[in-house]
Amino acid sequence: MQYELTQIIKRDENFNYILKEDIKEVPFFLKGFIGETDKIELPFVSIILEKCFPFLHNKFVKKEIIENSIKQGQCVHQMISDSINNRKDFKLNLSTSDCKNSNHINIAKRIITELNSFIYKYEIDQIYSERTFLYLGFDCNYIGTIDIILKSKEKYYIMDIKTSRVNYIEKYNAQLFLYKKLFENATGNLVENCFILNPREERIFMEYEPINKKEQGRILLTAKEI
Repeated sequence: MQYELTQIIKRDENFNYILKEDIKEVPFFLKGFIGETDKIELPFVSIILEKCFPFLHNKFVKKEIIENSIKQGQCVHQMISDSINNRKDFKLNLSTSDCKNSNHINIAKRIITELNSFIYKYEIDQIYSERTFLYLGFDCNYIGTIDIILKSKEKYYIMDIKTSRVNYIEKYNAQLFLYKKLFENATGNLVENCFILNPREERIFMEYEPINKKEQGRILLTAKEI
């Protein structure tokens, strides 16, 4: 995977991408984007979405609620990532890590159950978690981390996990569009389909609905202007 950066970069406390401390050799295609304190000076998917859909960010929501939602998301994502990385057979088993929050654990359990159903239905033989890629194109450059990549023979599926009750379909489709473009450009492999997995919504799997060319152009132009 030519533009996969999972092994050489990480996120800091402000969610910026930075080089890992022990990296001795930086890929030539990344060198021009490294700034002070080894920060990667490229827009990332969540920032692009914030710029494209500013009206979805409610400034009147209490800070405590936002912080708790972020902590919940981070905790659940970590459990799912650990469960995938510790997979030893066909099914996934939940790895709770150090989590003691029963609500977080119950959400993670539901996600694992749904993932196992997906694995069975689509005959998934390989599954990857938290993979970071770089998109370099004539239209824009950006970076992003895909929650889950699933492979069935020669077919690839992309999945993003949500843990809140809000459901912004337009924004989620834009996110999946960016992830699909990112993965295909970085790996040369076509994506069969993309999904949002949210166990707290009535429709647990939201399937990607391709966005029109005009909206694609708006999103990529926004990424280019950041």
